[in-house]
Amino acid sequence: MNLNYLLMPNSTIIIDGYIGNYADLNGQHPFRISKTDIARGLITIGKTHWLQYAKRPDRTILDFVHHWTGLSSYLRDFPNLRITQRYKDLDGSEKVAKSYQIGMGVAKIVAERKLRTPYLQHVDNLVKAGIVTLTAGTKERGDLVGLDTSDFWHVIEAKGRTGRPSSADKKKAKDQAQRITVINRVAPATKSYCITSLSTVGTEIYLSDPDDLPALPAQLEIDQEKFLYVYYDKTFRSFYDLKPDNTIVFERYNLQFNLFKLNGSEFYLGLPDFFLRDLAQGKINFLEQRDEASQVFDRFPFLGLPGLSIGSDGVVLMKEGFLSKDYALEFTKRRLGGGNIRLISGT
Repeated sequence: MNLNYLLMPNSTIIIDGYIGNYADLNGQHPFRISKTDIARGLITIGKTHWLQYAKRPDRTILDFVHHWTGLSSYLRDFPNLRITQRYKDLDGSEKVAKSYQIGMGVAKIVAERKLRTPYLQHVDNLVKAGIVTLTAGTKERGDLVGLDTSDFWHVIEAKGRTGRPSSADKKKAKDQAQRITVINRVAPATKSYCITSLSTVGTEIYLSDPDDLPALPAQLEIDQEKFLYVYYDKTFRSFYDLKPDNTIVFERYNLQFNLFKLNGSEFYLGLPDFFLRDLAQGKINFLEQRDEASQVFDRFPFLGLPGLSIGSDGVVLMKEGFLSKDYALEFTKRRLGGGNIRLISGT
């Protein structure tokens, strides 16, 4: 099989407003994002309150099946990322809900690849859990708050819509994104809006870092250790005591990912084995090892494969049977700089 098609961009990202260390992001660029990427983004952001995951660990599976059912029905990702006729046939309120969901998933992947911010979560759920405290200002602010791999905070307002965003759409997103002016007594590194514009022809993603001073600024205090622990725990709590259904071993990097079948779907969800061991003990010591292996972790989001999505946070979402294909294994090796890859069933 010709592997080149797997590298082809399927959407466009238009970036503006960034300064300083982020100024090189500005401009219009080809972008590749698969439905599997978007689904991974949605499941790690989490639409259910963390405390509900604690009461019902199977929420991870239920939420994923819900997400994937919508994505597989309403989106195509080759040769272009686009909505289907079935999406067009939805009534207005259903379109709003579905485009919002897609916009959230896209924002997560954009933050990971463009802002090097893999740890992104809903602010409201973290406030309810006592992990984020609103110390000043308004509740009308960006949807998502994220931590990058250098421990800088970022704010993102995520939106999805059909058709190109109007000036009013951008202004509303800008007003919300820019309102969080302080996190843990320091200005966020970026305060972005990410608008995903969907059509039956293709997708444009608008990413901007507005720099106006908000009329109603907000300030946050975030418990960083709890933020990072909950990021993983809300998704993987139900798997700590289970044996993995599959294991992927990247021998060159001495990395082993344990994968768990998401019942009712054709996917496996996983993490490196040492991540899972620490999480089961209520620890996040694994992040130190993740930092040591940052070069390979930072390559993962750019694999570009339609049936395998790995984030720089170490989260894997893999379609059943994907790595049994010779071209998939070969391509993965190339993108990660070589080395043997083994898929072990029923570990």
